Formats: sequence, C-alpha cells, structure tokens
Amino acid sequence: MSEGRIRISAGEALPVEVRDRNMKLVAGGLSDALPSIEPGEYFVAATLPGDETLLRQVVVESGGEAEVDFSIAVERAKPPVVHSAGPLFDFLLPAELPWKFRFVTLDDWHAIEANDVDFELESTDGSGTATLIVHNRDTRVVFAVVGAPHSVPVHVALPAVGFMDSQVCRLVITTNKWGPVVRAIPLSEATESPARYFASGDIVSAAKYITPEYAGQLLAGKMMDPLAAAVGGYVLLAYGDLDRMHDWPGNLADWFGWLPDGTAIEGERLARLGHHAEALDRFLELGQRGLPIFTDGLSLAASRLRHYAGSGQKRIHAKHTAARALAQRLESWLVYADFGAFTVTLRAADLGDPEESQVPANLEQPGWRSVQEG
Repeated sequence: MSEGRIRISAGEALPVEVRDRNMKLVAGGLSDALPSIEPGEYFVAATLPGDETLLRQVVVESGGEAEVDFSIAVERAKPPVVHSAGPLFDFLLPAELPWKFRFVTLDDWHAIEANDVDFELESTDGSGTATLIVHNRDTRVVFAVVGAPHSVPVHVALPAVGFMDSQVCRLVITTNKWGPVVRAIPLSEATESPARYFASGDIVSAAKYITPEYAGQLLAGKMMDPLAAAVGGYVLLAYGDLDRMHDWPGNLADWFGWLPDGTAIEGERLARLGHHAEALDRFLELGQRGLPIFTDGLSLAASRLRHYAGSGQKRIHAKHTAARALAQRLESWLVYADFGAFTVTLRAADLGDPEESQVPANLEQPGWRSVQEG
C-alpha cells in the first residue's frame, strides 16, 4: 500500500502538526514541506502568531492527496488595515492613541536622538494597537522608544540597519495594564515568518522555520542579508552545530562593523571551541560596537564576560578588568530586558542609564512623536 500526502493551502507557510486518531504525532514542520504518510484518518493542527490554533480532520488515501484549506482562517486572523486617505487620514485614526514614540541610538553608551529614521502607518484596529513600517537609514543600531502616561517607556532594538532590505522593519505596538507592549519584526523574506512567532512568544513554532541546514544557508548568505545571517548564526549556536558555522561568523564580525551581533556570535563560537582568549577579544569589541540587536546576543555576551571577569587563566586574567567593566555595563541592560523578545527590549526612560531611569517619561518634551506626525 503506497503512502499519501496532505496538501495545505494557507497563503503562507505555517507550523503544523499531523496526529493520528490516538493523537500520536505522525509528522510536523512547515505546511509546505510535509512528508508522505501512511493512509488513514488524521488531525491537522496549524499555529498562527498569537497562539491561535486551527484544527482540521482529514482522510489520507493510498497514493492520494488530502487537501486542507486554512486560507480563509489565516486571512481572518490578520488585523484590519486602515489606510491613509489624504485629508481623511486623521479622521480614520483613533482620536488619541495612548502612546507616543521616538527613536534613539547609543553614542559612547549615551542615548542620543536618531534623526535619520522615518515611519508610516501600516494598520490600526482603532483600540490603541498599531503597526508601523520603519525605515532606518542610520548606520547604527537604532531603538524605538514607546512611552505612555504613567508607565516606564519601552525600548526595542530595530532589526533594520545596514543596507537594502535590511533597512526596513515592522513595529507592532499594543497596550496592556502595565503600558505599551512593543515587538519589532524584520521584513526580510528569510526571517519575517519565524520572527512573527518569536514576537508572539511561540518559540517552538518559530524554530520549525529555521532548520540547521537553512540556518547555515542564512549565515553563508551574509553579503545579501547580514541580519538574516546573524539570525542563522544564533540558531546554529542554539542547535550546537558549530561545524556548519565554518569561519563565517568571523567574516560577519569583520565585514559588518555596524552589526554588533557578528561579534557576539563569533565570540560565542570561539568560546565553545575552547579558544577563550580569542573569544574574550571578540566580546570586548562590543565596548566599541554597542548593544547587539538580538536578545540572544546580549545574553550570551553578558554571560561570557561575567565568566571571563573571574577567570584565573593567564591570558584571560590580564584583561579581567576590561571584561568586568563591560560585563557590568551589559548587565545594567540585562536586568530590565525582556528575554521573550526577538530583539533587545527593555523598559527605561533613558537607554543609556536604565538603572537610574525606571520612571515614566515626560511625553510633552521635544522629540516625542505621535502616529499623526508620520
């Protein structure tokens, strides 16, 4: 008896699971890459960003193809879009969104305004939730800062820096009782889908998008998309697949000085290979390059530097003062970081001094902008 297949229509690749009548997992992965399975009755579950699950029951026949159509449900799950309409633009927006924002970058670890950043409204649901498309033409890592009355502002690193497609990202802003909730998602074709699942906290579904093989391809393609290459590097570190990394993280660090993540990835790779003196040199480069864009980079760097600061190894001990100073600096951000976020995200009124600025911001001061000012 020959096997059959399940063909899923969704308009985009979705993380799915296929289970038999006893709920035993038979297949899983992305909806456009499911393997053939034995004939029988199955349940197909697909996960959308935000943890919504779609469930269908199908019968797979020998040599046949069972069709599952999730496309209507996927479209319904997308937020409604309100487009700009010239003079009607302000009328279409909520009378008063509960937050304002600005853009900053770090210069010698002090927060300054980032002026070469533009944005446009992509959608709003009329209840204080909005999605912005942000264009960053600055050559430095830029943070969006979102503030609301009576809450500590949120800083989120934009996965938009460098050149070409990597200069653009999507910023999703919602609110809860503690204040704004902000997620930044790259618009790179290679990383947008997994980032959407990271943004909703569904790490398991996000991981299904990037296999070790695909992560290696992303890292190898650093010239086309350095940010996607960094994501590939972090995934390979998570899998522990150092062989597939080759010497590419070193090239990523050397060729793209504006991307601190290349240094963090190469430092961690060297550390895992036992080359700790060289790894420390790489991590110390963050003193000049600044905060990584991705949360994994900040976490890895702070952890390694904390370890090296107390190391008794001769070649490392000579630099323990520098390691301790940088570790303490990074940990001042780490304490307030959201480890569930894809990119570095923390609450503070001043990015340069989060420990001393756990207070609401004055949204009437110059620099704060509303959506209507876009």
